[in-house]
This record gives sequence, structure tokens and C-alpha cells, in this order.
Amino acid sequence: MLHRMVLTARSEIDLGAGSLSGPLGFLLTACMKTSIENCLTGEMAWQGDQFFLVMEGERRPLLRFLASARRDARLSQMRRLEFSAIDQREFETWSVGQRTGKGVVGVEALTAGEVRALIRDITNQNRIATSPRLILAA
Repeated sequence: MLHRMVLTARSEIDLGAGSLSGPLGFLLTACMKTSIENCLTGEMAWQGDQFFLVMEGERRPLLRFLASARRDARLSQMRRLEFSAIDQREFETWSVGQRTGKGVVGVEALTAGEVRALIRDITNQNRIATSPRLILAA
């Protein structure tokens, strides 16, 4: 059964200029690799020092991803805003985007729907990478 998971987290690594060549690049590569290997689709974005993530896929791979992310020292203050069954996927790929500037004010109060909209807005403005199509979304 398909599920959707929405997460937010604070970064413990530099996300500024040139950071794609260091720990941020390694983090994004690991996320992309895991997504492709486990057919997890969705989008990840960051603004300021905050990460936002929506993923869709089978329950077990999503839970493994969540457990791994919670152990990752590069992330802190992780919040799981949604983990629910879905009838169909919204995403065919896994993409990542970034918005420059300060972090989102009031991130602690954002709902899962607001985070999904924020991620979509960020990735539409500045998409850095997209996987090949992993599934055919309905």
C-alpha cells in the first residue's frame, strides 16, 4: 500500500554557497540514491537552515528512510507531519530545490499541507536536480 510522508528538519551542516561540493552534496546524493533504489518519489527543498521533504512509496521503505534520517547527525529537530495511506502518487520522480534567504518564520506551526505547498513552490522556482521517472503517476 502506498503512503505519503512529510518531514521538516533543521540542518546541522552548511547550506550556503559552495555547499553542494561538501556535506550537502553527499546528503542529497544519498537521498537521491535511496529514493531511486526504493522507488520513493517526491520532493525535498531547503530554505535558510531548514529542510522540507515529501515522499511517497511503500510503507516499509519510507519507515527505513525515516529511521535513517532520525539517526543522521546532519539533521536535527525533525518533525514528521504526515504519514498516511494514499490511493495514488502525486509525483513520478524525486526532485530537490533550494530557495536562498532566511529560514521560514513559524516553521513549527506549518501543517503537512502547507509544507507540501512550500516545497512545490521552492522546487518550481529553483529545481536543482530531478531523478529519472520512477513510476507513472495516475
